[in-house]
Amino acid sequence: MSANVKISIGIPTYNGEKYLAQSIESVLTQLSEDPVQQIEILISDNASTDGTGAIAKRYVEKFPHIVRYTCNSQNIGYDRNVDNLFRVANGEYLWLLGDDDMLMPGALQKIFSEIARYGDIAVFCLPPSFLNVENEKKTWNRQFVTDILCNDGNEFLQRSLWSTSAVSSLCIRRIDWNAESLDKYIGSQWIHIGGMLEIMRHPVRAFIFADEMVVVRVQNPRWSGHGNQLEIGLKHLAVFESIIKLGYDSRTFQFFRESRYSDNLKSILFLKPSGIKSKMKIAKLMIHFFNAKPNFWMLHLPLLFVPNFITDGLISVVRRFRSALR
Repeated sequence: MSANVKISIGIPTYNGEKYLAQSIESVLTQLSEDPVQQIEILISDNASTDGTGAIAKRYVEKFPHIVRYTCNSQNIGYDRNVDNLFRVANGEYLWLLGDDDMLMPGALQKIFSEIARYGDIAVFCLPPSFLNVENEKKTWNRQFVTDILCNDGNEFLQRSLWSTSAVSSLCIRRIDWNAESLDKYIGSQWIHIGGMLEIMRHPVRAFIFADEMVVVRVQNPRWSGHGNQLEIGLKHLAVFESIIKLGYDSRTFQFFRESRYSDNLKSILFLKPSGIKSKMKIAKLMIHFFNAKPNFWMLHLPLLFVPNFITDGLISVVRRFRSALR
């Protein structure tokens, strides 16, 4: 493995055989003769029980100077697996890539260009498009008119907001990540966000790309065991709440809370939390974040506990009404 690695593509995986090869190929197809010496693909397998290991080993055999594969003796969880990638990678930067995601063509050249141009960027935000695995429909909504260079963490977070949510949307300088103590994020499923927040509290710079840089698969049934998406979103907000103690401007967290609240009713209706235990956990999180808003108590919280078959009926009526008006 070359000592001149500039970017490690770190793929944390567990039972990822279905799409892993596509993820790897999306990187390999962008390697011209020159940047081969600056790229490595590092696959960290969390003790998969399917064919993930066999796929990874085939790529190691075919591209021994580019692809590395490690397999944990047991499943150590998503967060520790991600952290381990930063500890064992060779690159100056590590671009996290989900094992079912893909780099967009030309993405590597774009990030190489900005690294060479600025030389001191700690965090890159890489906007994703979303590919629904159920219907194969792809959605790309451009959020930024142009690339943005951010000179501090408050500017970066306020400008990027949720664009850093997907694991594949972050490329982080390893020396910055490895300087932080991230144990408090272990078990959150959001260590990539926690690491970014810890890094950006320091006087460092970040860069937001305007172009589509990565394709993220959504509605993958493999992730259904992580809980209802509404609960996951609120836990995501809880991670961002930590910025208050990290010394960020208080207005930065308000940006995130207001953004989440603006989508809360729609999330209750369409993400369909079910079961009283799940709804109670979600209600507790909502009360923590939105208790100062009168409409939350009058509308949001009661709607959360309305049976799903009733809300489904309401949605159906609204859709038919809108269709009739067209």
